[in-house]
Amino acid sequence: MEIIVMGAVLFICMGYLLKTSYDKKQHAAGEKGDVLGDFLRENNFSPTKRIPFYIGEEPFVFLTDSAKEQFAFVYNGTQKLVHCIPFSAIIDVELLEDSSIIKKSGEEIAAGGLASDAIAGNLRLRIITKQAGGESILISLIESYPPLAKDSRDYRAAFAIAQDIYATIFSALEEGGYLTVLRARQAAQAAWQEREKQGVSTGVAKAKLAAEQDDFATTH
Repeated sequence: MEIIVMGAVLFICMGYLLKTSYDKKQHAAGEKGDVLGDFLRENNFSPTKRIPFYIGEEPFVFLTDSAKEQFAFVYNGTQKLVHCIPFSAIIDVELLEDSSIIKKSGEEIAAGGLASDAIAGNLRLRIITKQAGGESILISLIESYPPLAKDSRDYRAAFAIAQDIYATIFSALEEGGYLTVLRARQAAQAAWQEREKQGVSTGVAKAKLAAEQDDFATTH
């Protein structure tokens, strides 16, 4: 009889431990799922496109809300980490490989990706915004030492995601009419840089240049 009682107690204890373990997993899974759900509800964000991806083993998702004209990068893990970016705030977008720019302003700058060198240690997207005087949001899709072979599954997957996000941003900017503004910013910036190279010697000329830049930043 004593053996039967002890067996019953042990069975109950094991059942409790298994249930507790299951509840913890469910709670953690719920937390992970709620990060994205909470963000969508709190910001009334209606995604027209979603691109899920991983940085290492951490789950992220890139979202586009065409109606509200904004993008978001959301970390869908146990902590809330969100970058919400209006289309109008974007100055430029760059794709970097081994810290060198291979795409910028929607155009290829240098050879990169699967057609270039056989290995790469990092692959990043950099979104430069008007906020905080040109704040950059850096999304590192690959950070690997030793470097990854470009014909590896992980690198190919990361590069495809980077290309998809990059193309999605520029497509949305073009459809929303923001690409024209972005090009105007770039042309103005190039002109200012050229004038500075040639030498803006007088204080009046420097003040005029600074005023032009401030006025342009306000209206664009």
